[in-house]
Amino acid sequence: MSTLSALRGHLPAGQLCALTLCAFALQTDDFVITGVLPALARELTVGQAAAGQLVTVFSVICAAVAPVAAVVTARLPRRRLLTAALALFCLANFAVLVTRSYGALMVLRVLAALAAAVALPTVLAVTAHLAPPERRGSSLATVMAGLTGAVVIGVPAGTWAGTALGWRAAFALGGTLGLGALLLVRAALPRVPPAPPAPLAARLHPLTRPAVLGTLLAATVAYRAT
Repeated sequence: MSTLSALRGHLPAGQLCALTLCAFALQTDDFVITGVLPALARELTVGQAAAGQLVTVFSVICAAVAPVAAVVTARLPRRRLLTAALALFCLANFAVLVTRSYGALMVLRVLAALAAAVALPTVLAVTAHLAPPERRGSSLATVMAGLTGAVVIGVPAGTWAGTALGWRAAFALGGTLGLGALLLVRAALPRVPPAPPAPLAARLHPLTRPAVLGTLLAATVAYRAT
């Protein structure tokens, strides 16, 4: 972080953009194919329910694996970890362009989901580490806005691309966004040392509080309804 940015108490714009784009790309990829599921199902000769499992599997893996991944990878260098996760994310999306079977597509969605489950907690950890204490909350809010932006902008863009250019274009959009995030991460983020790992039980302890659990449940229901 530059001295001027530190004095002003702001996370440098390049770093904030890189982290926000990461969140935007990862979340866009979760739902980007919802608008092209009928076309996907027709070409791969599967039912629409089976095609919909491509979305469900991605979401479930991210939700289940992310807390564990945050603990397991806590001792790894943050920038290197984020780079590797984004690289796998991009490869899994671009490989869809040459995929001809539902089974292979499901494997690629699992790989993309695992990469996202590692990358998103890393993005939040890096944001919290780099931001000055007095700007940590606003910096995290900006990065989290990338998740909302994915639903408002990324998913409709993927639906448009898939309708105009074929359903594989939706995956190509996810890969392209991931590649842009990867390039920005490499250009803008400094090396971030790993944080002392916290036990998984400690990370999940807030869920034992009724107020926290109720808020998260309400947010999840509202989010899944979008």
